[in-house]
Amino acid sequence: MALPVLAVVDGSPVTPAVADWAAAEAGRRGAPLCLVHPLPRPLGAAPGLPGVSEVRGRALGLLAETAARLRLDHRGLEVRTALVEDPGSGGLLAAAHGAGLVVLATHGPRHVSPRFLDALGPAVAGRADCPTVLLHDTAPAAPTGRVVAGVDPDLPAPQVVDFALDAAVLRGAELRIVAVEREQTEHTRRVLRRLAESLAERGPVASHASVEDHPGSAVEELVRVAGEGCDLLVVGCSGRRLGPVARAVVGRVRVPVAVVPHG
Repeated sequence: MALPVLAVVDGSPVTPAVADWAAAEAGRRGAPLCLVHPLPRPLGAAPGLPGVSEVRGRALGLLAETAARLRLDHRGLEVRTALVEDPGSGGLLAAAHGAGLVVLATHGPRHVSPRFLDALGPAVAGRADCPTVLLHDTAPAAPTGRVVAGVDPDLPAPQVVDFALDAAVLRGAELRIVAVEREQTEHTRRVLRRLAESLAERGPVASHASVEDHPGSAVEELVRVAGEGCDLLVVGCSGRRLGPVARAVVGRVRVPVAVVPHG
């Protein structure tokens, strides 16, 4: 069985969109879906906030309600639920161990510790062992049939290319692989030619993939290309935190962004 898709259900306005996106992705992959609710604590110790038992009850209710809705909307989908009581990104990273994908909102509910929740998405995306998808909006856009991947023009990470290609194949979509450099060089052109050749060798599975070399700023070009319309923007992450390009792109585009660890 495919590795599970883990979706963070936290009560934010984007929660239904996160759950729906993750359920659709799990269905495409033939994978189970695990809904998790993080509990930022110690909430019970703060004056004016409900006690811990009430917070737990609300979280369990949201998980049960969301799971029931998804089972109706996605017949045959296996849906599991769990509470994550360890505060911060550490709890979610532990819950994501063994997952194939993590899906969460870029921002959490504003009435509960905004600093904690606003930092959660980028923190998880920068440190997770598996790819992470970050969502901004509550309403899904109409499908475009296009996936965009931003790659390093000097050394395109195969993990990013492979994830983007798989995502495009699962959706029956075209794939645009975009490399951006301020000054185009012969070295980069050779690297990208080799990348295009390696894709061609994969046969029909990559028949709708293109490799593009764009001049300019990586952030501005990726934001512009994503703004032309795509169902998913894929970027890479090396090390244990989002790089400046990935962080800036996540903060500016409105389409779902997949962050793929590599290196």
